[in-house]
This record gives sequence, structure tokens and C-alpha cells, in this order.
Amino acid sequence: MVINLLKKPYEILDFIEKGIGYFALILLAVIPFLESIVRLAASIFSKANIMLPAGIPSSAGIIVHLLLVLGLVSAMITTKSGDHLSIGLINYIKNEKLLNLFSVVSGLLSAFITTMLIFCSAVFIKIGLSPARMIGFIPDQVFALTMPAAYLVMAVRFARLTPLKCKLRILPYIAILLGIVCSLPVVFK
Repeated sequence: MVINLLKKPYEILDFIEKGIGYFALILLAVIPFLESIVRLAASIFSKANIMLPAGIPSSAGIIVHLLLVLGLVSAMITTKSGDHLSIGLINYIKNEKLLNLFSVVSGLLSAFITTMLIFCSAVFIKIGLSPARMIGFIPDQVFALTMPAAYLVMAVRFARLTPLKCKLRILPYIAILLGIVCSLPVVFK
């Protein structure tokens, strides 16, 4: 029944990203709560010489990685709605043409930079996280894959939301292409 509500591909992406965000947020609340209960139970049972684990294994690592996932998913969601961080000066501009110009420049720069971050984060995963460590039962590279995926979604959204018309609509995609070209030295290194 949920699938019937999702008619377009971007609605499916919206459903997935919100689901991942809510799941990460719930786990960020539940894991420390369970951790405190397990520690309390361990201290009570240790007085009766019954040994229990002193906490949830890898809970600190899971929380750190969930924060990464939640931050990137939140960035994807705010990019979609246009509420991402941007130049604060834009809020004080009343001239419509100047505001549009700043929005275009901001969109082009954002698409360019997030495209470069796609490749830099992919290289980081390959180099910085090899060999993979286990966070609980999940390799840390699985958590880290959210970085290039989130930056890819954000780059495309920045390109789509840049307020250009007609033939100028190609400029954000040229910014993405330029970001790919500028990232090639990092990829080939």
C-alpha cells in the first residue's frame, strides 16, 4: 500500500532517505538507553557473582557512525527543500535580480563542490578505511558509503534547484562536469 503512494522515482528516494534518517535518529536514542540498562544490570548481577557484559559491544562506534549517516541524510533532505546552509548575506538582499544572481552562483558553486566531495569521499573510503573494521557486525565501509551517495544526491539537487531558465539550465550540469574533471587527480593518485 505504501508503494502505491510512491508514484515517481524521487518520491521513492524521499521515502528511503526519510526512513533512514528516522531509523538512525531512533537508534541514536535507543542505543544509549539500552546501554545504561545493560550496565545497570551488569553492576547488579556482578554483586551476585554473575558476569554480564559491561555494555553493548561497539555501541560507541555505532553511535559515531549513525551520527555520520544522520548528518548526511539531513543534509540531503535540507538540500531538497532549499534550507541548506548558504551565504547568509542572501537573507538581507531585497533586490530581486541581485538575489537571483547570488542564488545562481551559490547553486553552481554548491553543485561543483559537492561533486568534488563525491570523489574525495570515495577515495577516502578506499584508502582510509582499508582494511575494513567491524562496527558491531557491520563493516565501517558500509556506513561510509553514505558519504558519496549523499553528495551525489546533493549535487544533482543543487543543479536542479539552481534558478536558471532555457539554455542556461545546462550551466549547473557543466558545474558538475567541471567538478568531475577537477576530481580526477584525486581519483588517479
